[in-house]
Amino acid sequence: DFNNLTAVEQCDNCPPMVACLVGTGGQQKLPVACAPGHYCPGTTGTPNQYPCAAGTYTNKTNLQSQSQCEDCVRGWYCLQGSSAPSGECFKGHWCPLGTPSGYSNPCHAGSYSNNTGNTMWEQCEDCPEGYYCPKASALPTACPPGSFRDDEEAKVLQDCTPCTPGYYCPDNAPVGPTV
Repeated sequence: DFNNLTAVEQCDNCPPMVACLVGTGGQQKLPVACAPGHYCPGTTGTPNQYPCAAGTYTNKTNLQSQSQCEDCVRGWYCLQGSSAPSGECFKGHWCPLGTPSGYSNPCHAGSYSNNTGNTMWEQCEDCPEGYYCPKASALPTACPPGSFRDDEEAKVLQDCTPCTPGYYCPDNAPVGPTV
């Protein structure tokens, strides 16, 4: 708050919960609020210097530490510096509390989910007969013509069985060979 200083050591440290831009002081240039999605410990120089970590967010402007950022809600993900959840969990994935990316938790191989916003892995459905589902599948993939799958939870194309000699498997996703 003085205009006759001669050394940087004479400056006061910026208080927590605000940012002090270059030249802050006096009534003419007050500290500024910390930006939403960020926190401001003491000596912060810009309002967006310290973003909330991925998996957390805040819409408040007066935080002083990462611990005050809120965990991202279930079914959503929060990118670094978010002032609100960034988006719903992607298809083929699930998002528990504090998820940093829509791709963080894929449905396991042998399962799929065509829904967004899943909150737990149990919402991933078993891959049906006649199909296979690699990790993070949004939809099952049909076994190709000339093969079949008569059991659930196939994980890869190689889980589809070649058609039995003397039979044919003409369609995609057959459950068994045809005479």
